[in-house]
Amino acid sequence: VDGAALADLEARVGRRLLEHEINLVQAEESGGLFSRLRVPVNYGIDPDDTNTDVPFEKGFAFLCALRDAVVDSFHPVRYGEDQKRAALDPFLESYVRAFSNKSVYAEDFVGHFVKAHKRAALQLDFPAWLDGAGVPPYEPETPACDAAV
Repeated sequence: VDGAALADLEARVGRRLLEHEINLVQAEESGGLFSRLRVPVNYGIDPDDTNTDVPFEKGFAFLCALRDAVVDSFHPVRYGEDQKRAALDPFLESYVRAFSNKSVYAEDFVGHFVKAHKRAALQLDFPAWLDGAGVPPYEPETPACDAAV
């Protein structure tokens, strides 16, 4: 398994890891605080306590949701799977150019996305993604994994 099939398999495994990690952190005293993408670390919270796989896997799902919103905003254009996977690349390249060697906040990322993809941004609930606790309702599609398994 390699290429798109491997990427989809990793996405599927990552989703199960995210669900597991969120179940663990929601059972802790934080009450789901550590299941958010943007964890407030200024309320007497030790940043080391926030070290889980949640930001990585939830962040991956967030980027996939952004990509799918970009693809959906270009109707009636039909994207092939490879084109769909690369749909967010120009935005990410411009983001890296704009913010390299700078401290960046979530609002900077969201603002840059909204500026680049106004129509796609209307499809997304940014506060729910950044500050919402728990498993996000969005789950990345994994068609190449389905074909390979």
